[in-house]
Amino acid sequence: MRTKSRLLGLTLSTLIATGLVFGGSVPANAESIPAIAKELFQKMVGYGATPEVASGLLGNSHQESGMNPAAIQGGGSKAGMTCNGSTSRTSGMAIGLFQWDGIRKNNLLCAAEKAGKPWTDVDFQLKFAFEIEMKQEDPFTKKAYGSKAKSFCATVSDKVDCGKVNTNGFPDGAKGFLKGVYPEGATVEFAGYWERPGKPHLERRLMMTNKVYKEFKGLDGITATDQSSTTKPKEGSDKKSDALGLVGERELTGMGSSPEWDDVTTPEDANYSGLGIGDQFRLTKAGDAIASEKQPTLYAAQIGISMIGLMFMLWAVLIFACAMWDKANTIFEFRAVRLVTFGQMEYVDDKDDEGGSRVGIGKLLVRLIAGFGVGLMLVSGVFFGMVESALTMFSQ
Repeated sequence: MRTKSRLLGLTLSTLIATGLVFGGSVPANAESIPAIAKELFQKMVGYGATPEVASGLLGNSHQESGMNPAAIQGGGSKAGMTCNGSTSRTSGMAIGLFQWDGIRKNNLLCAAEKAGKPWTDVDFQLKFAFEIEMKQEDPFTKKAYGSKAKSFCATVSDKVDCGKVNTNGFPDGAKGFLKGVYPEGATVEFAGYWERPGKPHLERRLMMTNKVYKEFKGLDGITATDQSSTTKPKEGSDKKSDALGLVGERELTGMGSSPEWDDVTTPEDANYSGLGIGDQFRLTKAGDAIASEKQPTLYAAQIGISMIGLMFMLWAVLIFACAMWDKANTIFEFRAVRLVTFGQMEYVDDKDDEGGSRVGIGKLLVRLIAGFGVGLMLVSGVFFGMVESALTMFSQ
């Protein structure tokens, strides 16, 4: 009787622990608007976004970082976040309001260093997003990203009118995107063109978008869907680019003396002759990143590697649960570890019985920790970033 009670208690404990790990989250609709949201909303409208678009941006930012400008994916340390530092070049430790990653993260860190600002500064991050990335690298013109927005919208077609979502690229890029008057559409568009996440979780993004729009659309000086209420970005963005540490548009050979929004080219189109070595390096890397994002095979490989990593992690959890079952099981003859490993491993309680495929709890834990660690590296993107950096290094 005591053995049966012990076995039942162990089984219930395992199920409860599994539920806490994989299901213990707060319902999305119970989340409140972060205190910083009002400030961000007003500043985004000041940069030219309509209230509807500003709400969509904040819905995305909430999913990416909780609207926390100091957020680091995985809770990493700020110490390694330096311009061209090894940490800043690897994927899997995205930073900031919109979780910049890879070369985009490195550009943000370099610009902050040149401007003498901490990369966690809210005003700096908004300036970088609106005055640099939305103009010089403008992802909203790319039809490939529009296809991603289309696939995203299909997953929430019951909540969003996908016919109102731009999925073919904006002819006038970010300038056109910022004029949007449909909050849900702006949420999907920003997720597809800008964020491009592996798993969008659009329900949570849309939930916060609607809360923000309802809360702030009536603020003083802001009128929903009234384009005249927004402020256009100031002229002379090339000088602001210089202050942020990126190459000014007038320094690029072949550029006009004072380009407008529609005339700005991306780094891949620029002629780098006459630039300093450091500037050439940053622009070349940015061009490589843009080119790689156009390759669906690279994206598919990243998804595949993440799935393999997830399988490693689930395998480790499963083997540990089976080992605990075998340790307590004195009723049934079969051994769960042996069953799930197809006879390649068997748990033994007595250390004297260890040998070959027969392992005790100590050796089993070593293998499980190693397997879980490998899986975590694959899922987080650290392994993919290392391989990508190595391939880039050898190809140069």
